[in-house]
Amino acid sequence: MVLFFSFISINLFSLNMDLINSHYYEKDGRNYLSLPLADSYEYQILNGEGALRLEEYKQIFIQKEISVYATEIQRKLMVFDNEDSLRQWILSEMLPINIEKENIDQFVNDYINAVKERGYLDFGDGKIRFPRKKLLVILD
Repeated sequence: MVLFFSFISINLFSLNMDLINSHYYEKDGRNYLSLPLADSYEYQILNGEGALRLEEYKQIFIQKEISVYATEIQRKLMVFDNEDSLRQWILSEMLPINIEKENIDQFVNDYINAVKERGYLDFGDGKIRFPRKKLLVILD
């Protein structure tokens, strides 16, 4: 499995995808790749940086002859109890891969401010909610 993942990483990253926050995992004997979508709420905040559009991912898989079994766009409502839990999520999920340590706090603060400016679902309970969308790719 590690060799297969390395093959995928090399091919994806060779097309300037080194800024993409992708997650690779294996489950039930299948290989999965979870990719951010540029038109999702969480990446619209970043003006699409760090993500590609669905068509762009498809082009990469075709060009690099990566065998895909199936794809699915996953949607879910993200719910954060407060700004601190949003901050933790940003740190674990949204940091650009190549960010320098001294810029992390500024990135997180800018992201939180952008969420506030853009707006989120507020049901009066103090929780922060917004939709999340990712591309799940099941590899052959």
